[in-house]
Formats: sequence, C-alpha cells, structure tokens
Amino acid sequence: MPQKMTHEHLLYGLALTLALAVRFIWLDAAPLTDQEAGWALQALHLAGDRSALIGAQPGYVLATSQLFMFGLDSDFLARFWPALAGSLLAITPYFFRRLLGKEPALLLAFGLAVDPGLVALSRQAGGPMLAGAFLMLALGAGYAGRMVWAGIFAGLALLGGPTLWPGLLGLGLAGLIYRFVERRKADEEGAAEEAVPSLLAWPELRTAAAAAAGTLLVVGTLFFQVPRGIGAISASLAAYLAGWGGPEGMPAGIWLLTPVLYQPVAVIFGFWGGLRSLFSRSNMDRFLSIWLLAAFALGLFYPGRQPSDLAWVILPLWGLAAREILRHMSLDPELRYSTLGVMALTVVLQAFEALNLARLISNLAVGLPNQGYPQFWVSIAAGLTLLIFLVYLVAWGWSMRAAGRGFLWGNLVMLGIYTLGCTASAAGWRVPRTTELWQTSPLPQNVDLLTSSIADLSRWNTSQPNELDVVVAGLDSPALRWALRSDPRVESVAALPGGMRSAIVITPGDQQQPVLASAYRGQNVLLSLSPNWASFTVLDWLNWVIFRVSPGTQQKVILWARSDLFSGGGVPVSSQTIP
Repeated sequence: MPQKMTHEHLLYGLALTLALAVRFIWLDAAPLTDQEAGWALQALHLAGDRSALIGAQPGYVLATSQLFMFGLDSDFLARFWPALAGSLLAITPYFFRRLLGKEPALLLAFGLAVDPGLVALSRQAGGPMLAGAFLMLALGAGYAGRMVWAGIFAGLALLGGPTLWPGLLGLGLAGLIYRFVERRKADEEGAAEEAVPSLLAWPELRTAAAAAAGTLLVVGTLFFQVPRGIGAISASLAAYLAGWGGPEGMPAGIWLLTPVLYQPVAVIFGFWGGLRSLFSRSNMDRFLSIWLLAAFALGLFYPGRQPSDLAWVILPLWGLAAREILRHMSLDPELRYSTLGVMALTVVLQAFEALNLARLISNLAVGLPNQGYPQFWVSIAAGLTLLIFLVYLVAWGWSMRAAGRGFLWGNLVMLGIYTLGCTASAAGWRVPRTTELWQTSPLPQNVDLLTSSIADLSRWNTSQPNELDVVVAGLDSPALRWALRSDPRVESVAALPGGMRSAIVITPGDQQQPVLASAYRGQNVLLSLSPNWASFTVLDWLNWVIFRVSPGTQQKVILWARSDLFSGGGVPVSSQTIP
C-alpha cells in the first residue's frame, strides 16, 4: 500500500520547494567565473566532439554536455545539475529521522535548504555539489534499505570529482573513531539509543555494488559513447592526492573564518551541541561531533583546501545545531508572556545595535571626521546596557528560565535574519553582485557589456551579431572564452602578430599596444575583480560583513575596434574606462 501523506511529508516538501527556489531563482543572473567556465567549456566541447577532454569532474562534464547537445549552452543550464543536486540535499535528513529525531531532522532539512555555503556551491557550475549531495543520498537510501538506489547514488557520487574524497575519508575516520570510543564505553553505559554504526551495517551490499557498477558503466560512459569517462574517476582521486603536496589553496585562517561569518547559527549551536555530547549518552550527538572534528581536521591540514571542502563541515555542524536548538524550544505556559516579551525586546534592541554598528563602520570606512564617532559608541553601549538590565529585571522579577530562554530566542531570530542575508549574497541576488568567500575565481564585472559591444559593432557593419573577426591576444580567461563561445570567428593568440588587421582585438589592460593605437579605437573595460582576502584589516572585514564592500585587484582589458568600422572612421580617439 502507498504510504499515507502526513504533515511531516508536507513539511519536507516545503523544505525541498524552498531549496529549489533559492538555488534556481536568477540562476543565470551572473556570468560564469573562470573556474565555472573552465568546466562548462569542457562540457560544450564534449557536446560537439566525443573525443574532447574530460577533466577530474566527469559527472558534471558528461551530464552537462547532454544539455548542450542542441545549442542550449546557457549559463542557466551550465549550473543546472549542481543546483538540482543541491536542492535534493535538503531532503536527506528524512532518511535519518529515526536517528536524529523527527523534529531535529525537519529543522535540519530547512537549515540545509537555506544554508549560505550550500546555496553558493549549488549555484556554481562544477562537480562539488554533485559529489556531496549524491553521497548523502547514497547513505540515506542505504540506511533505509533501498540498496539499488544506494548503489545508483554512490555511482553518481564517484563521478562527482575530487570533493568526494575528503567526504569519504572524513566519514570513514569518524566511523572508526566512533566504534573505538563506543567499544570502550560499552561496559559502562550500554546503548541509550540505536547505535550509529548501523548506518554502515547494510545488508545486501552486493546489490548496491552492482547498481553502482551499472551506474558507472552507463552514466560514466555516456551510454557507451565516451568510454574514458570512467577513467576520469582516477583523475579525480589523483587531483585530490596532488593537493596534499601542491601549493596552498584557501588560507587556513580564512577557511576557518568562513563558516563563522556565514553560518553563525550552525556554528554557535553546533559547537554547543558538540560540547554537550561529551557529557551526554546520545550516540547520535557523539557521532556527529566526531564527524565534525574529523572534517575540520582534514580540511585544516589539507594544503589544497577549497571552499567546497567546507560542505563536509557544514553537514555535521547543522546536524548538531538542529538537535541543540530544539532542546531550547520548549515554552512553559505560565512563562509564555514573559519569555516572548524578553525575546521581542532582545530583537528590537539588537536591531538598534546593528544599525548603530553599521553607521559606525560606514563612517570609519569612508574616513569621516572623528568627532562623529562618539555618539555611535555611546548608542551601542547604551543599548547593550539596557538589554542586560531588562534581562536581569525579568530574571529577578519573574523567572531566570524566562529571561534566559527569551534572550536566547531573540538572538536566534537576529542570527537567523543575518544568515538569510548571507544566503541572498551567496546566491548572487545583491545588486551589484558582491564578492563572496565561496568563490575561488575573480568576480566577473562587465563581460556582458564587452560581448554586447562586439555584437553591436558587428550589426552596424554586417547586419549580423557575429560576423566580425575577433582576436583575443595575451589573455587566458575561460570566462571570456565562454562569453564569446557563440562567435565562430574568435581566435586566441599568445601575442599580437605583425600587420594586425582584424576587426576587433582584445588585449590586457595593463599592456600598451602602440601598434594598434594608430589604426584602432580602444576602450578600457573592467573584466573582473579579485578581493585580497589575506590582506584584509579588521575594518575591511567589518565593512565586508555589513556592506559586502571589499578592496581588491581589478583586471581590465582593452577592446580595440578598427577605426574604419565607425562612421567617419580613420581617426582614433583616446581610451576611456568603463568602471
């Protein structure tokens, strides 16, 4: 018989709908970065040539090439599969609700649906989110006894790329450490709830293995059209192992700071729950704490660490946070009004504090005269003093529990609002688009303006948008190559050849081109912005947290158009800059 629809199922459906919304709305609003464009170009080349290169993320390249088969090579479709996989991640807690508890599992589903880091990774073209989401779906299906689906998801995860391996390694280490710790405590405590190692004690592993092999054989070869697709799995493992001996990726300090700045709710309550697990009899809390520590350690000591590696930290962190938050959600009927009153006062005063802090940071950032600062410091101190005094009065006059619970709920509301703001920024919904710690490539700026200018010049002279020959000289920018992909007359060269007569030339903005100045008209265009995170001061960080304003390195290019393309052409004009 089909399972009856319950309120729980509807809530999971709501979590999935929310996850789909924050991942797909305006998915193509921002142009692809260099890293994204590199993978999208591989998929585009494979769509037209089955012998084209397949890198270390075969699942993404193979699947996306199918979307590009019929000329539908858009930014939206380039990000489609990661966004879909990231959305499915929101329903994985459903499989573990017996271990997590029904209410914590539901809260975890909503946390994963709107988490800024997971949203950012889901909206990036590439395989990291495919690896993470399909591995968790494989674990969930396996725990639920759906061995065929577990094998299918495991096969898809293996095609996800290098991000899979730290996840597998972290889970494996957590399982081994958990078994060792529990074996030592078995004689003293016994099992207070179902043991977590049952996650790995699956029956019929042969069924799952066969399903995984079949998935690799069919999907990994693109229905036997690209046999070398399976071999790219070894390339993903080699890429991960190379990171242990290669140059440093994301600096360790910034890597550790990222979840603090984006997921304060998960960090505060997750670590609170982790500390509680040291003294509780909860097997689930202990396992999540061990998994969290293993994921942190692997990312911290891995030289080639990337923002995507934080996904393996976020998952157990949110699991602990969801269980901890619900421990503080009970409301005593006799203390209802006092608790809600303290919560409301906390929200109002914390909002007042946030506004004053924002004004203070704004003045400091732009260097306004110092005589304007004391009023903000006094306002901030007065607000904090008033909040502490009011909480003390409620604790003294009504109940310590009401005061503490209301203060906690008020701060939870404010941190939740801040997290949702980070989600909007990470999703690229702010205008203008902001630089985020989840990006490993420079932020594209005026790529659309560059391509539209080329198309306009072509229409004016040929009535068609892509009829002028374009030479890109001395630039290695996958994002630019992706933006110009629809123009068949684009040629990339390492240096300008002698006697250049191409209609349009694009050169680096920091290189003088006297050979072009006499016969071309030039326009500087800001192509990308790369923040210098490692050189940020405390004020820079505060300014970025509040306003998302970040100093950085600008990459400019010069768009040269032959003078005879303009009416009355032949006389070059001085270069101007598009900021």
